[in-house]
Amino acid sequence: MPFLSGLLLALLQLAAFLFLWKACGRDRYGYGNPWSYAFVRLTTACVDTVRTALPLPTRALCGLLAVLALVCRATLLASWGESTLTLGAFQAIRFLPTGFLGWFSVALLQFVAFLITVWTGCLFLRIWHFGRPLPGAQGDLVNQMSWPFSGLRLPFHVLSVFLAAVVFVWVCQLFPGEYIDLVQQAMFAMNDVPEGLKGFGSGSLSGWGLSVFTAGSIFLSSSALFADYLIILILFSLLTLLFRNPAMVVFLGEAFTLLRGRLPDIRLGPFGLTPMLAYLAFQVIAAVGLGLWIGLFAAVGSVVQGL
Repeated sequence: MPFLSGLLLALLQLAAFLFLWKACGRDRYGYGNPWSYAFVRLTTACVDTVRTALPLPTRALCGLLAVLALVCRATLLASWGESTLTLGAFQAIRFLPTGFLGWFSVALLQFVAFLITVWTGCLFLRIWHFGRPLPGAQGDLVNQMSWPFSGLRLPFHVLSVFLAAVVFVWVCQLFPGEYIDLVQQAMFAMNDVPEGLKGFGSGSLSGWGLSVFTAGSIFLSSSALFADYLIILILFSLLTLLFRNPAMVVFLGEAFTLLRGRLPDIRLGPFGLTPMLAYLAFQVIAAVGLGLWIGLFAAVGSVVQGL
């Protein structure tokens, strides 16, 4: 998909998320946070503009705008023929929608997948910080955007998000579509992989087994996403050294503090080495975690076939 098309779809999904956030009344917690307050001002300006033509209560109007954003997204998806949903590192679904309701269902499923990505990202950061409160205003923003799970204790947070992901993948299987197995492609691309693992594929799973496997890969893949974010932040930090923008300096400082977790702040003169260390740690966590997850299901599958 072209970059501008993907950007437009992402902006519509973000708009639906922010309007839903405001419709749930969570914006009242954003006034004390400089980053979330920017979202509060943006959504409030949009709602006030629309209210001049459609006088409805704020929450009802926000819900309507969230649905409208998803309708626009479904229209664009239908015109571009884009119906693929990626779930974690090893599973993708190419739906076969027909009519407007079919394409709206695809847009809705993609939106729920985005919500699960936000929830799993917050959960990973809580684990990365060993259950301690996420630092800074950006940590508070992450907690706000991952409501209601961020208010739970860590064990219940893990269980709730995992079950939500399992149920979501199971619901996705109810829709007609082509299920793309990326496990075997990844296995054959690696060297020194045991033959038992090379023979495993998520296509051999179905029902709740496939749901559990995919839910686990969604969570374990979140560390690789944070590694990508770190690379982007590092590039922005190099630009900040040239332009010396104060707001960007504050933003990047909080972002690096949030993503480094409990790693020590290692510096070489004006350059921080901890972001690169965190990047390597995220990549190792993703590779080892996903490898163990595949190995677990491959072992269980071998045992079941041997009975």
